[in-house]
Amino acid sequence: MAQHFFIAVFAPEGWPSSVAPEYGRYQLWDTIQQVTFFVNTVISKQAVMKFHGVGDPNKTPAEATALEMGRGLLATIVCMVVATPHFTDLYRALPRIFRMSSEVINAVGHFIEILAAIFTQVVSFLYLGPALCLIAGTMSGAVRSVILQHFAKGGTLPPGKDPDFGDISLKESNQDKAGKIVGLCVGVALLLGFIGIGSGVKAEATSLERSLEWFLVLTIVHLLGNIQAVRQLEIAQDQSAAGDKIRNVKQDHERKHILWEMFLPKGYPHTVVDSYTSFRAWSLLNVIIGYPKQIVPTRWWFGMLLCNSVYAVYALTYVV
Repeated sequence: MAQHFFIAVFAPEGWPSSVAPEYGRYQLWDTIQQVTFFVNTVISKQAVMKFHGVGDPNKTPAEATALEMGRGLLATIVCMVVATPHFTDLYRALPRIFRMSSEVINAVGHFIEILAAIFTQVVSFLYLGPALCLIAGTMSGAVRSVILQHFAKGGTLPPGKDPDFGDISLKESNQDKAGKIVGLCVGVALLLGFIGIGSGVKAEATSLERSLEWFLVLTIVHLLGNIQAVRQLEIAQDQSAAGDKIRNVKQDHERKHILWEMFLPKGYPHTVVDSYTSFRAWSLLNVIIGYPKQIVPTRWWFGMLLCNSVYAVYALTYVV
């Protein structure tokens, strides 16, 4: 019973024949690296709380809010560089290289977050860490979709049955959540039992030093797990195609505006349903007012949220 439940929650329907042969090996190492990553997330989060002023009577919530939103804004602007159509084509051509690169960048970003709490006089550390993490997240999300498509298309299915991309993506998400739960529990235990959470300037300095030491050790395990995961992938990489993309990127941009390619689906508006535009417009409104709602949670913002959510759901229902 327990085994059946475990397989139903974490394995794609029809596993192992419904996915590529290396799926199990890859997911094993991917889960191991996920656990160590989330342990490191707990450690770096301690540093984030420190430079946001937690425990400092001279800091105000408004200052912490402004700092966090400024960091988020800059990181979002920077990460748009790796979300261009040119990079999207490279992710498809070289998934293994960018899969590993994203994890290295992510580790460096969290490392800089800890350095920002130790070397408070270096302002650039405050903004570089989240920018690198968001760049890594953008790259990783794009590459993972390519890898999941490879797994779905590499399986052996009965005649007439198509790969269930949604189910494979759902089980990937469940595996990540399980790794996150384990990683966060281990991270909290590590924080309480070995790193320490004492109060006072000296105790905080000692805690950050221990955090840095544990972070470096766990990062080695994290990166080794990623190396093993990437090694399991039996996915073709077209180096010549990637080179052609680099050489022809200027010609591609001349044919169509880069902003059009970045924000709209290929072939828009002919490749989407009629309600796509209205649904996305109301969804974007929700994103636009998201940050102001956090600062000024008034009835006006609540009304706007309710209004755009209702219209977005209506548009989505129309699509279905």
